Amino acid sequence: MNYLPKRFKQNHVYCIDIYNEIVSLFKEIEKNNFLSVKYMPANNENSEEILSLLGEELYKWLKINKHYRELFEIEYKNCYAALFTDMLQYLLTSLQCSVKGQLNITYALLRKPLKDNLFYLEYLLADPIKFLESFNSEKDQELFAIEKITKEKKIEIIRIVLSKIKYFPYSAEDLSLIHISEP
Repeated sequence: MNYLPKRFKQNHVYCIDIYNEIVSLFKEIEKNNFLSVKYMPANNENSEEILSLLGEELYKWLKINKHYRELFEIEYKNCYAALFTDMLQYLLTSLQCSVKGQLNITYALLRKPLKDNLFYLEYLLADPIKFLESFNSEKDQELFAIEKITKEKKIEIIRIVLSKIKYFPYSAEDLSLIHISEP
Protein backbone atom coordinates (compact mmCIF):
# COMPACT_ATOMS: atom_id res chain seq x y z
CA MET A 1 0.00 0.00 0.00
CA ASN A 2 2.98 2.24 -0.58
CA TYR A 3 1.18 4.28 -3.26
CA LEU A 4 -1.92 5.06 -1.26
CA PRO A 5 -2.00 8.24 0.81
CA LYS A 6 -2.43 7.48 4.52
CA ARG A 7 -5.98 8.83 4.59
CA PHE A 8 -7.06 6.23 1.97
CA LYS A 9 -5.35 3.18 3.47
CA GLN A 10 -8.10 2.62 6.02
CA ASN A 11 -10.76 2.83 3.28
CA HIS A 12 -8.82 0.38 1.14
CA VAL A 13 -8.50 -2.09 4.01
CA TYR A 14 -12.26 -1.76 4.57
CA CYS A 15 -12.91 -2.55 0.87
CA ILE A 16 -10.64 -5.60 1.10
CA ASP A 17 -12.54 -6.73 4.22
CA ILE A 18 -15.86 -6.41 2.41
CA TYR A 19 -14.44 -8.30 -0.57
CA ASN A 20 -13.22 -11.08 1.75
CA GLU A 21 -16.67 -11.31 3.37
CA ILE A 22 -18.31 -11.67 -0.05
CA VAL A 23 -15.81 -14.40 -1.00
CA SER A 24 -16.53 -16.17 2.32
CA LEU A 25 -20.26 -16.09 1.59
CA PHE A 26 -19.68 -17.50 -1.88
CA LYS A 27 -17.49 -20.28 -0.45
CA GLU A 28 -20.29 -21.14 1.99
CA ILE A 29 -22.71 -21.36 -0.94
CA GLU A 30 -20.34 -23.79 -2.68
CA LYS A 31 -19.57 -25.75 0.50
CA ASN A 32 -23.26 -26.28 1.19
CA ASN A 33 -23.84 -27.51 -2.38
CA PHE A 34 -26.30 -24.75 -3.25
CA LEU A 35 -24.77 -24.66 -6.73
CA SER A 36 -25.18 -28.37 -7.36
CA VAL A 37 -28.19 -30.00 -8.99
CA LYS A 38 -29.61 -33.31 -7.80
CA TYR A 39 -31.28 -35.75 -10.12
CA MET A 40 -32.89 -39.02 -9.14
CA PRO A 41 -33.44 -41.37 -12.09
CA ALA A 42 -36.95 -42.71 -12.51
CA ASN A 43 -37.54 -46.45 -12.13
CA ASN A 44 -37.69 -46.93 -15.89
CA GLU A 45 -34.35 -45.15 -16.51
CA ASN A 46 -31.00 -46.92 -16.60
CA SER A 47 -29.32 -45.57 -13.44
CA GLU A 48 -25.87 -46.95 -14.26
CA GLU A 49 -25.85 -45.26 -17.66
CA ILE A 50 -26.95 -41.94 -16.19
CA LEU A 51 -24.43 -42.08 -13.33
CA SER A 52 -21.60 -42.62 -15.82
CA LEU A 53 -22.41 -39.40 -17.67
CA LEU A 54 -20.63 -36.15 -16.81
CA GLY A 55 -20.70 -32.55 -18.01
CA GLU A 56 -21.83 -32.05 -21.58
CA GLU A 57 -22.88 -35.70 -22.03
CA LEU A 58 -25.17 -35.50 -19.01
CA TYR A 59 -26.56 -32.16 -20.18
CA LYS A 60 -27.36 -33.62 -23.62
CA TRP A 61 -28.96 -36.69 -22.03
CA LEU A 62 -31.17 -34.51 -19.82
CA LYS A 63 -32.16 -32.46 -22.87
CA ILE A 64 -32.98 -35.49 -25.02
CA ASN A 65 -35.01 -37.01 -22.20
CA LYS A 66 -36.83 -33.74 -21.53
CA HIS A 67 -35.74 -33.17 -17.95
CA TYR A 68 -36.40 -29.44 -18.24
CA ARG A 69 -36.47 -28.63 -14.53
CA GLU A 70 -32.96 -30.01 -14.03
CA LEU A 71 -31.71 -28.29 -17.20
CA PHE A 72 -33.13 -24.97 -15.99
CA GLU A 73 -31.53 -25.43 -12.58
CA ILE A 74 -28.13 -26.30 -14.12
CA GLU A 75 -28.20 -23.27 -16.43
CA TYR A 76 -29.42 -20.94 -13.68
CA LYS A 77 -26.77 -22.01 -11.18
CA ASN A 78 -23.97 -22.03 -13.76
CA CYS A 79 -24.85 -18.52 -14.97
CA TYR A 80 -25.04 -17.29 -11.37
CA ALA A 81 -21.67 -18.84 -10.46
CA ALA A 82 -19.96 -17.60 -13.63
CA LEU A 83 -21.27 -14.04 -13.28
CA PHE A 84 -20.49 -13.88 -9.58
CA THR A 85 -16.95 -15.30 -9.79
CA ASP A 86 -16.19 -13.06 -12.78
CA MET A 87 -17.44 -10.09 -10.75
CA LEU A 88 -15.26 -11.06 -7.78
CA GLN A 89 -12.16 -11.43 -9.96
CA TYR A 90 -12.64 -7.95 -11.46
CA LEU A 91 -13.22 -6.43 -8.02
CA LEU A 92 -10.07 -8.04 -6.61
CA THR A 93 -7.96 -6.96 -9.57
CA SER A 94 -9.28 -3.40 -9.30
CA LEU A 95 -8.39 -3.33 -5.59
CA GLN A 96 -4.89 -4.57 -6.40
CA CYS A 97 -4.49 -1.84 -9.04
CA SER A 98 -5.68 0.85 -6.64
CA VAL A 99 -2.94 -0.14 -4.16
CA LYS A 100 -0.38 0.38 -6.91
CA GLY A 101 -1.79 3.81 -7.66
CA GLN A 102 -3.15 2.74 -11.05
CA LEU A 103 -6.43 4.58 -10.64
CA ASN A 104 -7.41 4.74 -14.33
CA ILE A 105 -7.13 0.96 -14.53
CA THR A 106 -8.94 0.60 -11.21
CA TYR A 107 -11.93 2.58 -12.44
CA ALA A 108 -11.96 0.79 -15.79
CA LEU A 109 -11.97 -2.57 -14.01
CA LEU A 110 -14.79 -1.52 -11.67
CA ARG A 111 -17.09 -0.69 -14.59
CA LYS A 112 -17.71 -4.30 -15.64
CA PRO A 113 -18.64 -5.82 -12.25
CA LEU A 114 -20.68 -2.84 -11.06
CA LYS A 115 -22.46 -2.21 -14.33
CA ASP A 116 -22.60 -5.38 -16.40
CA ASN A 117 -22.27 -8.29 -13.98
CA LEU A 118 -24.49 -6.69 -11.36
CA PHE A 119 -27.22 -6.00 -13.93
CA TYR A 120 -27.11 -9.53 -15.32
CA LEU A 121 -27.32 -10.93 -11.78
CA GLU A 122 -30.34 -8.67 -11.19
CA TYR A 123 -31.89 -9.85 -14.47
CA LEU A 124 -31.24 -13.48 -13.50
CA LEU A 125 -33.00 -12.91 -10.17
CA ALA A 126 -35.87 -10.85 -11.57
CA ASP A 127 -36.81 -13.03 -14.53
CA PRO A 128 -34.73 -16.21 -14.70
CA ILE A 129 -36.79 -17.79 -17.49
CA LYS A 130 -36.52 -14.75 -19.78
CA PHE A 131 -32.85 -14.31 -18.88
CA LEU A 132 -31.99 -17.91 -19.80
CA GLU A 133 -34.14 -17.84 -22.94
CA SER A 134 -32.33 -14.71 -24.13
CA PHE A 135 -28.96 -16.06 -23.05
CA ASN A 136 -29.47 -19.33 -24.96
CA SER A 137 -31.15 -17.87 -28.04
CA GLU A 138 -28.98 -17.02 -31.03
CA LYS A 139 -31.75 -14.72 -32.25
CA ASP A 140 -32.00 -12.79 -28.95
CA GLN A 141 -28.24 -12.71 -28.30
CA GLU A 142 -27.86 -9.26 -29.85
CA LEU A 143 -30.79 -7.94 -27.80
CA PHE A 144 -29.24 -9.49 -24.69
CA ALA A 145 -26.29 -7.09 -24.83
CA ILE A 146 -26.58 -4.68 -21.93
CA GLU A 147 -26.48 -1.59 -24.16
CA LYS A 148 -29.41 -2.97 -26.22
CA ILE A 149 -31.70 -3.35 -23.21
CA THR A 150 -33.93 -0.31 -22.91
CA LYS A 151 -33.84 2.03 -19.94
CA GLU A 152 -37.45 1.11 -19.16
CA LYS A 153 -36.65 -2.62 -19.17
CA LYS A 154 -33.67 -2.05 -16.88
CA ILE A 155 -35.80 -0.09 -14.42
CA GLU A 156 -38.48 -2.80 -14.54
CA ILE A 157 -35.89 -5.49 -13.75
CA ILE A 158 -34.45 -3.44 -10.89
CA ARG A 159 -37.96 -2.83 -9.49
CA ILE A 160 -38.62 -6.57 -9.42
CA VAL A 161 -35.34 -7.19 -7.59
CA LEU A 162 -36.03 -4.40 -5.10
CA SER A 163 -39.46 -5.88 -4.39
CA LYS A 164 -37.65 -9.01 -3.22
CA ILE A 165 -35.37 -7.06 -0.86
CA LYS A 166 -36.74 -5.69 2.40
CA TYR A 167 -35.68 -2.28 3.71
CA PHE A 168 -33.69 -1.07 0.72
CA PRO A 169 -33.27 2.73 0.77
CA TYR A 170 -32.89 3.36 -2.99
CA SER A 171 -35.41 3.43 -5.81
CA ALA A 172 -35.16 1.52 -9.09
CA GLU A 173 -34.62 4.84 -10.86
CA ASP A 174 -31.67 5.67 -8.58
CA LEU A 175 -30.06 2.29 -9.15
CA SER A 176 -30.73 2.33 -12.89
CA LEU A 177 -28.23 5.20 -13.17
CA ILE A 178 -25.48 2.64 -12.57
CA HIS A 179 -26.59 0.55 -15.55
CA ILE A 180 -27.60 3.29 -17.96
CA SER A 181 -24.92 5.28 -19.66
CA GLU A 182 -26.14 8.03 -21.89
CA PRO A 183 -23.79 9.56 -24.48
